Amino acid sequence: MFWFAPLRAVLFTLIIAYGISTRKIMDVGLFLRRAISYGVLTAYLLALYGAVWWLVAQVTVSLFYSTDRTFAHIAAALVVTFAMAPARGFSQRLADRLFVGGRGIDFRATVSKAAAILESVTTLPDLLRRFATTIGEAVGTDSVTIYLAQRKVFRKSYPLSSLPGIVDQFKEEEPLVQWLTAHHEPLILEELHRVRGTATTFAIRRQLEAAGAAAAVGILSREHLVGIMLLGPRLSGRVYGGTEQSALQVLGGQLAVAIENAELFTEVQNARIYNEILLQNLTTGVVAADADGRITVFNQEAAQIAGLNTNGGERMVDDLPAPLRDIIQTTLTSGERQEDREVELRAAAGSTFARASSATFRGQGGELLGALMVVTDITALKRLELQIRRSDRLASLGTLSAGMAHEIKNPLVSIKTFAQLLPERYHESDFRE
Repeated sequence: MFWFAPLRAVLFTLIIAYGISTRKIMDVGLFLRRAISYGVLTAYLLALYGAVWWLVAQVTVSLFYSTDRTFAHIAAALVVTFAMAPARGFSQRLADRLFVGGRGIDFRATVSKAAAILESVTTLPDLLRRFATTIGEAVGTDSVTIYLAQRKVFRKSYPLSSLPGIVDQFKEEEPLVQWLTAHHEPLILEELHRVRGTATTFAIRRQLEAAGAAAAVGILSREHLVGIMLLGPRLSGRVYGGTEQSALQVLGGQLAVAIENAELFTEVQNARIYNEILLQNLTTGVVAADADGRITVFNQEAAQIAGLNTNGGERMVDDLPAPLRDIIQTTLTSGERQEDREVELRAAAGSTFARASSATFRGQGGELLGALMVVTDITALKRLELQIRRSDRLASLGTLSAGMAHEIKNPLVSIKTFAQLLPERYHESDFRE
């Protein structure tokens, strides 16, 4: 049994190495996976080379009675060359299954899923939910918490519900945030237990343990920390090894880009809603058309002035009443501004008076993009002007009548006075003269 002692030491060493590679944080797992992968690949290719060489050599001797083995070597080399790529993939999968297991992270598939989420620009809450689900499924954990930078704190943005044991926010000056900002790599709780302890590492360990996290990943955008992702322990009991850490670092970068896109998408949506509300509540009609004459903006006031329905689907400039159509069409055709053009829009219910101005849109290179027309309903103003003119005419007529009455009254007063004095002073010669 003494001969078994060296073998027992080797076997014990292999068992310990296997445990370290699957349960502890070291690079032994990566080394062993590569060693086994290349060992299996080499053994397979050597066996394949030998089998093909022997088979071709036997065929050559049987058919051609030749003992030259050159053709057998060439045939074996060609077969090995074509078999190398699929054999390498098989050996790699075999090593990964042995040391990582069926629950290991599929790096390529996970990155592809994350890229698909990145391409589908969506709202921030939906993005965080989808990303957290993808990462949780990839690494095999049921706890993923995402914190995003808001002023000087990192506030919990996913999940939105408050759960026991989940920290709501981290301040910028806290050790965990400072470490992720400085190192730009995932932080694993198991590694902190095995490194030489410092005040900083002890503080970080306490923060991770208080949050129930086994790993922390910085979400970096242009070398700037914009978020923190905390992951709970893996359901398989395995630790976050080198493969998982590399994948999480790549996914953190993708998440940063996706967050930026989602925020831009949200800003664009908010700006669109703001502009729509602003346009619909303006007391001035706004009409915009592209270079092809397709109306792109048509607010409620413009529809009311033009006597059209705002929900009529796609419209063209030709659908506008003739006076308004001529103004914007002239601007689209010639590029000339039209300012304060007063038009009358006749309809069965009555005429509407409007004042319209138009101008062109041009791109950065000076190309024509479209035209904008602003229309103001001046019907009430026109009616007021008409009333003022009528009042002015009546006032003028009254002034004229008063003047005429005054001019007529003056000689009548003289005649009346003379008639009254005539009986009394008729005998006076001066009066008669």
